[in-house]
Amino acid sequence: MFQLWRESNGVPGLQTRGSDPDTEVDSGCSTDDKGTCSFAGLARGTYYLLETDTPEGYQRPGNPVTGPFTLTEDEHLTKKISNPRGEPCKGKGGKGGKGCT
Repeated sequence: MFQLWRESNGVPGLQTRGSDPDTEVDSGCSTDDKGTCSFAGLARGTYYLLETDTPEGYQRPGNPVTGPFTLTEDEHLTKKISNPRGEPCKGKGGKGGKGCT
């Protein structure tokens, strides 16, 4: 699950709290079965992705913020974000490896 934030307070880096946080644009993009998450209709500006949850079997990154990404005009921007595999069969009752049920 990803949140999209727009740089809006003039302070480099993502600020999600405090008296002058950046602006949350979208708070609920989950990846589909191909691992794709899309945001449409974005205005020019600088954005950050905040990973708030990871799929079963993957590890959440140490730094859940990706960016900044700058859109300068109407353009298609693609970024690949990879999470390492976590414990095999996590939540499936198995110890890992082949044959997890």
